[in-house]
Amino acid sequence: MSLPQQDGDGLPITCLAPEESPPRDRPWYVPHLLTLLLAGAMAGILAWANVSPIDRGNVSQDLTPPAGSYGAGAVRISAFGLAGADLEGWSFGWPLCYREYATLTLIFDKSLKRPPAVHRECLVESPRLLWANAAVGLALVLGVAAVAELWLRARRRLQFGVREALVLTAAVAVVLSLWQVRASLETAFGQEQLVSRLFELPWWLYVPILAGLAMTLFAAIWLLLAALTWPLARLARCGQDGEALASRIS
Repeated sequence: MSLPQQDGDGLPITCLAPEESPPRDRPWYVPHLLTLLLAGAMAGILAWANVSPIDRGNVSQDLTPPAGSYGAGAVRISAFGLAGADLEGWSFGWPLCYREYATLTLIFDKSLKRPPAVHRECLVESPRLLWANAAVGLALVLGVAAVAELWLRARRRLQFGVREALVLTAAVAVVLSLWQVRASLETAFGQEQLVSRLFELPWWLYVPILAGLAMTLFAAIWLLLAALTWPLARLARCGQDGEALASRIS
């Protein structure tokens, strides 16, 4: 009967702990939990921004004439017995307004003992603009997820390299260009206050949306630069592999 093979310390090799395999990289199609949470939060914020109404203003007019006696002690009232009118408007949707309506409330004189009459009219109703908002929302969700994954998969998360500086510079240039042509964009889309509409939402909605816009713009420019520099990086890697192979052969 042969003894088990032993190492230098006299321990059987079978008792040695196996070497730990290096951690495998996460596949590109498997996101982190933090990425899913951020993307879900952005989707919820955008959905709420599209279903919450934006107050377009309230216009009230008093139609009551000055008090006094007219004729045989009768009190004069306005035409059709109206004492006042209240016009209020609401709109829905971001970045495009897909629904807008106005409510007109007519208040009658107290002597008529009539309840207020409410007239509601839909001014804008466009499912196509709603689908456009959904497409913009999907782009923002993907942009947030892309930036989160880029940061989580980076070897040095706090490193700010040349590519990041180029991306940031290009993002600032794009934002300034859009601000210069905002009037043309509003005319092209037929939307009033297209740019400033975001700030009509509550602050707890437009602040994360601004962050999502910045992350989406960063991700788009980063992917564009990566696509442009990928062939050069591929050629450089092939050249390094060729030099390494030549050195081994020699």
